[in-house]
Amino acid sequence: RFSKDTLNGITILASLPDKPVRCKLDPEAYIKIVSNLMTNAIKHTKTFIKVRLEVLEEDGQLLLHLNVKDDGPGIPETETGHIFRTFYQISSGSTSRMPGVGLGLPLVKLLAEKHSGRAYADTTYTDGCSMCVDIPYIPAEPALPEEKLPAQESMGTGNAGHMKILAVEDTSDMVEFIADILRKQHTVFTAGNGKDAIDFLKRTEVDIIVSDISMPVMDGLEMLKTIRKDDLLCHIPVILLTVESSVEAKIRGLEYGADAYIEKPFSPEHLIATVHNIISRREALRQHYASEPLEHVNSSIVSSRDKAWLDKVTSLILANLNETEISINYLSDEMNVSRSSFQRKIKGLTGVTPVEFIRLVRLKKAADLLSEGNWRINEVCFLTGFNKPSYFSSCFRKQFGILPKDFVRKVSEDAKENGNGTQRNGRA
Repeated sequence: RFSKDTLNGITILASLPDKPVRCKLDPEAYIKIVSNLMTNAIKHTKTFIKVRLEVLEEDGQLLLHLNVKDDGPGIPETETGHIFRTFYQISSGSTSRMPGVGLGLPLVKLLAEKHSGRAYADTTYTDGCSMCVDIPYIPAEPALPEEKLPAQESMGTGNAGHMKILAVEDTSDMVEFIADILRKQHTVFTAGNGKDAIDFLKRTEVDIIVSDISMPVMDGLEMLKTIRKDDLLCHIPVILLTVESSVEAKIRGLEYGADAYIEKPFSPEHLIATVHNIISRREALRQHYASEPLEHVNSSIVSSRDKAWLDKVTSLILANLNETEISINYLSDEMNVSRSSFQRKIKGLTGVTPVEFIRLVRLKKAADLLSEGNWRINEVCFLTGFNKPSYFSSCFRKQFGILPKDFVRKVSEDAKENGNGTQRNGRA
């Protein structure tokens, strides 16, 4: 039995279960599934759309079955194996069904698979187009006000690989497609153009930006140039997406400071791999810098602009090294930025909080002094702002994986092996 409504002259017929269906799913994702199937049907139908939602049993498994039919030109059977491919468009010669951007059905497929389900075209229906989505029906527990939704769990909060990603794209289908690819493991924010993105970045910390080039108000290249000229934003990696495939276009994007360049169409796996490779590479450099006592910031770790900024902060810390407490407000004031902006920049550049960075600078300076061989370990402890030798040794070992006395011994042995004749005499 169908209920009836109309939209712009199109008859909408809906068949729903008599009782509410309560099951475990991501409500936001399911709304997108329904929305994309309905949008697809509305674009192509002649007179009506039929929507059916029901719980079916197939091979002993209960399924939440969604079916959206229209009486449009339909999809040739030869094309049904391709319509869920990213950016695929039906050839104009095979049907009068108008091509779209090629993202609606791939997004439906992605979201269905997120629920361990599937999306498919019903080829037995010959009076138009019939699209189906089946997901396992898992009865929901009695509703609890504070129950955490699967969508929140999928963001991966607290996981080692969890990142904050800003997707910048003016096409709603495309930004949803990008967001749903990345949202499985990360928190994803969105912006409709470069200007909105810049405004967002000034108040929110993100780890990486994925942006289209062609956008209104401010395009991706202008946004990228603005970011690279801003001391507080220039450290954020940027991936550019574009339909342009010319070498000149790629060179222009890379000259403006893009970290990667991906041509449309692209696969979800390609985007995920590119994002993870950029972040993993940066994290590896950070870890190397943080774990090596005598390693200092260089161009392989950060850009020259970021190095200059970080060098200035480091100089301020070193100038106040004998203070056991160095104020974050003091550092942010000296850098002429707000406290929150200072915190975002330090975290974005180094992966640690300002307090942790101050301690790291102290420990790096301590390693330098110990390697010179002119100071006792206890003296270095107090020279670098630690008030207890035991605490200093604990911090040093935790940061570099070696006790100060063993570090002194190692430096001395390395110097002898290198044959430079320098005798390191750090004393406990």
